[in-house]
Amino acid sequence: MSDSSDKVIFEFERRRGWCVDRLKTQLEKIKKITEDDLQKMQRVGTSGYYSQNHDILGCAFKIWTVSYELGVLKAMEKDITSAFKELSAPARCEADAIKSFVDPFSLPNSEDTEEATTNVEEKAIPAEKKQNEE
Repeated sequence: MSDSSDKVIFEFERRRGWCVDRLKTQLEKIKKITEDDLQKMQRVGTSGYYSQNHDILGCAFKIWTVSYELGVLKAMEKDITSAFKELSAPARCEADAIKSFVDPFSLPNSEDTEEATTNVEEKAIPAEKKQNEE
């Protein structure tokens, strides 16, 4: 692959590394919250105060967001990698390369010129008839 594709892949890897670190942090935070709440439930049972603004929902949302981003980054990397491969791949055969080349200085085919002149003549005839009628 080329330098530009390597740079793009490097940026995807860098961002994915950040996402994985964030995911790990949030999962560890949920684990700690869960363990603390289980210990509290064993100690005080139903007589304890339990937070109405529990941190676990925020952690779960961050986990979902980072997981989603990781999935999107992986899909984008796959698409970009295949696009770079297509761009750097040689033509499948010489005939395919020639077919896709259009010479701007070549003369048009006779069928094309006949069709074009027929259309012009058909449009011109009604205008001439109008002049003759007047």
